[in-house]
Parts: sequence; C-alpha cells; structure tokens
Amino acid sequence: MLPLFLAACAPDLTPTWGFDPITLEPDGAGAYGFQTWQVYGEKWAEKPKDKFYVCAVVVELAAEPGACPECTVGWTVTSTFVESDCPTELAENPVFTSVVGIGLGGPSPNPEAPHPGLTVEGWIDYGSGWEVHGDAWPEALDAGGTAVDATWDGSRVFTFWPGALWPLLEAPPATPVSRVAG
Repeated sequence: MLPLFLAACAPDLTPTWGFDPITLEPDGAGAYGFQTWQVYGEKWAEKPKDKFYVCAVVVELAAEPGACPECTVGWTVTSTFVESDCPTELAENPVFTSVVGIGLGGPSPNPEAPHPGLTVEGWIDYGSGWEVHGDAWPEALDAGGTAVDATWDGSRVFTFWPGALWPLLEAPPATPVSRVAG
C-alpha cells in the first residue's frame, strides 16, 4: 500500500516550463557565454521548488557586436547545443538554440531587482524580434563584489536573469506566464 501512496504524491515531472538564465563574458570585441535552460514540471509555475526540476539544456553563446534598438550594447549571437540530461527528443528541440541576439538596456524597472541601482534590463531576440528577457547585472555583485555601475565595459561578466517562465509547448517569445523574482 505504501508504494501506491508515494506514487500518488509524486510531482508531475512532465517537461512544461523553461527558465533560461544566461552568463555572458567579454571576448575581445564580442562576448561569450552560456544559456542554461532549466526545465520544470507543471506545478513549478505555482510553487518554484527544486522537486519539480526535470532536466537542463546547456547552450553556448558566441556573440559579435550587433544592433539592438533598445539597448546600450547588443550582440548578434550564434547558439550551439553543448549538453543535456534531458531525453534526446526534448534536448533537440530547436527552441533551446533559438537565441540570435542579446543586449543590455537601461536601468531595470523591476522593483525587486537583486542589486538596486546596479541592475539593467537584459534584452533578447529568440529569432522573432527583440524583447525584455529580464534583469542583468555584473556577476561580481553575487559574490559580494562591488561595481560602480551596470554598464558593459568589456571586462566584466554579466548575469542575465529571466523575468518569465516559458511554456515549452510554444517557442519564445511567448506571453510570459509568470514574472519571477531575481
């Protein structure tokens, strides 16, 4: 009887939501980084808990200077699949390598920005136009480091934190389902 009870309490881990933080570092005139798509089951949108984690897809981003109309700096991106612990049919979904542009904008309007005054808007183009991805900030701030500002100076690594969960049944950009705190 106990195994039946445990099975009834097990979370639904059907891959449903994607959450895609990005780390971007200077690389000459361009940038280089990784986008880690974290895939979660259905209930994660209601209660963001680790128990709803399904798998991840890691994508390498190679970026050259490019135009982003709303950004202070932008890049044209080549996205390349690196590795995944997801089932092959999910890991090979082209949504995970759809990023073609990334950029940094002006100050973040997010009242819950993780580093007030040092957080800017992160912009992204998934192949169908530019949109706000979420917040971005110098990565050193996460380790207790300091920064005078949050502008790209060609020497600091930046963290891009998504502001929305993406339903995996449709390719980004999609109407964000839930704003997530940084």
